[in-house]
Amino acid sequence: MTAAAGMQFDYLWVMDMQDDNWPQLKQANAFIPISCQRDFNIPAASAEIQLNLARHITQKLGSSAKEVVFSYAKQEGDRICRPSPLIQTIINVEYEKNNDEHQACVDYKDTLLASSRLESYYDVHAPEIPSGQLTSGGSALFKDQSGCPFKAFARHRLYAESLQQSDIGLSAAERGNLVHRALQYLWQRLKSSDNQDYRSETELTKIIRSVVQEAIKQQISQQPETFTDRFTALEQQRLEQLLKEWLVVEKDRSAFKVIATEEWQRVVFEDIELNLRVDRIDELADGRCVIIDYKTGAVRKKDWESDRPNDPQLPLYAITSKQEVAAIAFASLKRGDLCFVGQADADDLLPGVQADKELLWQDKLNAWEQILIQLANDFRNGKAIVEPTITACRYCDLHALCRIHGRVENPDEVNQLEDENNV
Repeated sequence: MTAAAGMQFDYLWVMDMQDDNWPQLKQANAFIPISCQRDFNIPAASAEIQLNLARHITQKLGSSAKEVVFSYAKQEGDRICRPSPLIQTIINVEYEKNNDEHQACVDYKDTLLASSRLESYYDVHAPEIPSGQLTSGGSALFKDQSGCPFKAFARHRLYAESLQQSDIGLSAAERGNLVHRALQYLWQRLKSSDNQDYRSETELTKIIRSVVQEAIKQQISQQPETFTDRFTALEQQRLEQLLKEWLVVEKDRSAFKVIATEEWQRVVFEDIELNLRVDRIDELADGRCVIIDYKTGAVRKKDWESDRPNDPQLPLYAITSKQEVAAIAFASLKRGDLCFVGQADADDLLPGVQADKELLWQDKLNAWEQILIQLANDFRNGKAIVEPTITACRYCDLHALCRIHGRVENPDEVNQLEDENNV
């Protein structure tokens, strides 16, 4: 404010004039004797000099424009603020001079807003991606476009991200990564259903213990403070038990061999360059393949059944696969509910997975392809309307950007959202 005090303005607004902020407290120079500083009236030499300087600056600012506003915060958090004594005098003088005018300008923002003209503009289209120009993404692009077009635009074209929150221990995502890694190492060792069948229970237990230790060791390198001895022992026990129970489910399958685990694939679909990481691909005896995606949370095959699928990842893998696909399935690794959940060309490919009696497998693949083509075209054409499905909105972290909760003005709409969330 010292520099501004000697300038002239058309209008001037001086902020932060609380009593604990103005006059400002400055520390005296420690390398010059304090008596010398006081002799030469150096501002930080004494409280009296600082007060006189602040009073002079305030007077200068008050005469720097034909209209000057001094403002201060009434409250900061739980603390009630007061105006600086240097502007309290000005407030009192102005109040006595023209009480009506002072009352009219108490809330200056209202005066500013009242003079403004608001314009509404409804726009739900982003710039199109030119035809023939490749864009990049992963399976999440299709999931976001299906769940909410605006989320896909924000995430994959604006690259919007929420702030990450740190917590004690492992997050759900980190626990899921541990399970993925342990299963990856396990099938890299077993390689096929035959190797699983021919090994004794003791041998399988040793292999499971070894791959779990390897998975945990890699996680420890990233989070050494989390993995205390006791915590490591508990995670080792949890993962070993989970893998043993899962191999029981796998044992009911017909012969297969694992040809890929956590493998990255690069494909181009509708001018979108996709980097896809498939959890696992099994090859059957007839040469066809089964694509498996590990899930440690709740899963539903109904997530693929509508024009706006909640999780189109596996259908995307199926239609971009270079090998003929016989089945796609989630491997549900939720304790107490270990099973395959998916769709297949026949009933005997995966335990518990039945073929669709109403629609042929190839027709189903064709239907998925048309849905994914439409999603890709919507993304490239710039469709970016805030129109989420219930599931997508519930787990979205970009509400501050789309402000959907501020847009729901009808109470009936709010009740409908809550009812659908409870279904």
